[in-house]
Amino acid sequence: MADESKFMVYRRVLVGENTMETIQKCLVTWGDKLQADLISRDESTINFAKKALEIEEMMVRFSEIFLPNRFKGKNYSRLNAVYAFPFEFPENWCYPNFIPPNRNFVNGESIIRMLVDGSSALVLPMYELNGVYNNLITHKEKQEKIKIYWESAVSLKEFARNPASLNDLRKKELDWYFRYNIGTPELIEVLIPESKLETISFIVN
Repeated sequence: MADESKFMVYRRVLVGENTMETIQKCLVTWGDKLQADLISRDESTINFAKKALEIEEMMVRFSEIFLPNRFKGKNYSRLNAVYAFPFEFPENWCYPNFIPPNRNFVNGESIIRMLVDGSSALVLPMYELNGVYNNLITHKEKQEKIKIYWESAVSLKEFARNPASLNDLRKKELDWYFRYNIGTPELIEVLIPESKLETISFIVN
């Protein structure tokens, strides 16, 4: 019998040597990845990790202030989470297949399908976060985008019932991205908290 508390999401991953290694890569939190990047030999990677950690620590400070009340007190943090997309990718992009070339993804990437807890996973507007990372806006503008980002949170379960709840225009834009192979889909993201990673079911065949 299908577990009605879980919902399918799709995560980009650089394929490992085998299925287990690929799954383990899916479970690396954003914070752990950034910490690992700090000891990279590539200076640009190190610099981005430093900038990202500074921004993400600011995001954490504001999460309890701006999250809807039903999500407060649950220690949501972008650093202690992994991310996926709430929309369906083409079957031939999904593991063990690779994403076709010339699709603005990294060579060797695939899409892992995951069943995650719909009540604890949050759906959030990635496009607001992209603005926070933008060096061209003021500190006040960044704070406003952080406010919008957290205030917009809905559970994955809520989003599945009403995908237009974040912004139907974004969904149409996303469909257009896929259809015409323009850019990469970074409009809406699913935040899966570290405390729920062990409950994820992976679809790998």
